[in-house]
Amino acid sequence: MIVAAMDDRESGNRFRQTVGVAIRLKMERLGWTTTGRKGSMGRFSSRFKRAERYARAASQSGDYRRRALAAMERIASIGTDEERRETGEELMAGLRAQRAREGRPF
Repeated sequence: MIVAAMDDRESGNRFRQTVGVAIRLKMERLGWTTTGRKGSMGRFSSRFKRAERYARAASQSGDYRRRALAAMERIASIGTDEERRETGEELMAGLRAQRAREGRPF
């Protein structure tokens, strides 16, 4: 049904504009702003030719970092000391094995 709406000669362009507005509203809620530039969608879409470019709002970059660090602190407090130690060892062993498979130093 969505493909049919986009391909419709009468309403297809308006439908694509509506999708663009919905994306813009969501991106703004996530802390992104428009750059004022549009770019090609390239191989990613046969129905959308050009799209607005977005950048993280400058005032949001510090906030993003603060929220990410707070999330890491919450994760670090999950489980007992022994469980966190075991999990750390398992993660490091997995990373070591992955690097070895890729021929990369650890």
